Amino acid sequence: MLQMLIIDGSASSREMFRGCLDGQARCRMAKTGREGLEMFSEATKAGEFFDVAVVDIDLADIDGPTVLASLRDIEETLDVEESRKATVIAISDGNDPQVLLKAQYESGAD
Repeated sequence: MLQMLIIDGSASSREMFRGCLDGQARCRMAKTGREGLEMFSEATKAGEFFDVAVVDIDLADIDGPTVLASLRDIEETLDVEESRKATVIAISDGNDPQVLLKAQYESGAD
């Protein structure tokens, strides 16, 4: 079963992901960027790798592109094998395509 981390400030979005992926993935939820980074770091240190991380780029505490880059930094610092690195997906309900492009091309989203 896929191991997923959903980092999204919206409770309804987190529950939508959980409902859609029920039976397909084990989802861990974080409502802030800081919480998500802690969960990702702790799991990675324990050898419990996430297959996928979904990150809302409009988080309240830390901007999404910073969270995306930090996820990659954690993997780099902990010397995670390429095959074990998470697929990182940036999502947004905003209307600025430049923010999504920055997330994808400059911050490490897949």
